[in-house]
Amino acid sequence: MCPSKLQLVLTDANPAWNGQQEITFVVEPRGVSIETKGYGDFGSAEGHGSPMYLELYQGTLRLLVWPDMREEEPTIIDLAGAREHSSSEGHLRFQTVQTNNDHGEPTDADLRD
Repeated sequence: MCPSKLQLVLTDANPAWNGQQEITFVVEPRGVSIETKGYGDFGSAEGHGSPMYLELYQGTLRLLVWPDMREEEPTIIDLAGAREHSSSEGHLRFQTVQTNNDHGEPTDADLRD
């Protein structure tokens, strides 16, 4: 199966900046690579790296991140705690975010059960 690719342009989250970055998601049966120009990982040639990789490992989603491409081993973020049914009380927790301006920037966040 050939990998599928999805390209998009991210706009800087800070409205005071005009920055944009093209992002490519490469979807394969074993995971999703997140690639962007100028960023890479330890083992890839320049222009061919992926600083982020999402995979299913032993039944749990995890994100592998190379925050420093000079380091061979990635930082692994296990997402088991992000499962919606993993709340200690057995129900979902919702986050409400209040904003104070037209840009929708968060100013106060709290969790409610």
